[in-house]
Amino acid sequence: EEGEGAFEVGPLARWTEWCALAANEGKPKPMLAFADPVAEGPHPGWPLRNLLMWVRAQPHAPTIVQVICWREVPRATGGTAEPPARSLVLAVRLLPGPESGVNATSLPTAVGWERNARGKLGARMVSLRAQLDPVALAESSVDLNLRLMRWRLLPELQTEKLAGLKCLLVGAGTLGCNVARALMGWGVRHITFVDGGAVSHSNPVRQSLFTFADCASSERRAKAVAAAQAVTAIFPGVTSVGHEVMVPMPGHPIAEAELEGVKAAVALLEQLVAEHDAVFLLMDTRESRWLPSLLCAAQDKLAITAALGFDSYVVMRHGKGPSSPSLDAPALHEPEGGAG
Repeated sequence: EEGEGAFEVGPLARWTEWCALAANEGKPKPMLAFADPVAEGPHPGWPLRNLLMWVRAQPHAPTIVQVICWREVPRATGGTAEPPARSLVLAVRLLPGPESGVNATSLPTAVGWERNARGKLGARMVSLRAQLDPVALAESSVDLNLRLMRWRLLPELQTEKLAGLKCLLVGAGTLGCNVARALMGWGVRHITFVDGGAVSHSNPVRQSLFTFADCASSERRAKAVAAAQAVTAIFPGVTSVGHEVMVPMPGHPIAEAELEGVKAAVALLEQLVAEHDAVFLLMDTRESRWLPSLLCAAQDKLAITAALGFDSYVVMRHGKGPSSPSLDAPALHEPEGGAG
């Protein structure tokens, strides 16, 4: 205070300096001010206790501390009268060092903490992620929908197993897009795409994971990559990756310059089949299904083939699959002239 009615406002870091000036040079004692979280009433908020413990531990701590509990006054609206001030000004007497248990060399480890389950003092943490994080809200809603389905229709539905299932979709066209959406609806959280094509202008109207922006861009957009990005955009709780790979087909000659690329594609397909629990063969031709079918058979993986015709379709399961009596159906053979 330099003159009557004049004050200097400073940060808490200057408290010790101002207390030393008051003790050694007769300067006015500083006042402690803080934003009081309590809106009204005669009692200050809890933060004051922590501040007073800190003040007591500082050098040159005064015996009597003037405290301003600042409470913001709401603004008057609609011509109403200015609301009265609700801030408090307190005179707090600090106990001497031996009585308070605090001195200039030992700061309190905690003030106001409670003992946790292990019997130790610590802060209580509350996670609000489930209420505030949009991704967590989406995951909770999807899980709730699946639990309702299990409760109303399928009591034997094992949603936890579906969530942990890793699905490989070979083909990211019309079938691949719709199978991916169906898998998400049933709670599958790991979807990998394999396709060697790019998004063309005719795709978005038939293939639900693509938009006009995917084909209008000057840069080539791989179907597998675009489909994986669309899946995570629809539901961020899904882990999805796309691999741009051209599946080798029998009857298609391979040039000498393409040999190393074909070998790399076969090695990648073999690795992907080994890493996933179920493989969906969703390509256009029987030739393109040949190699993935062999890899699934060699690694004893569950494989599901789906194919569409002009007036017919075929869906069949092959491979060992889960050892469940309901899935031990006789092997289905592709009808003559059908896709498989």
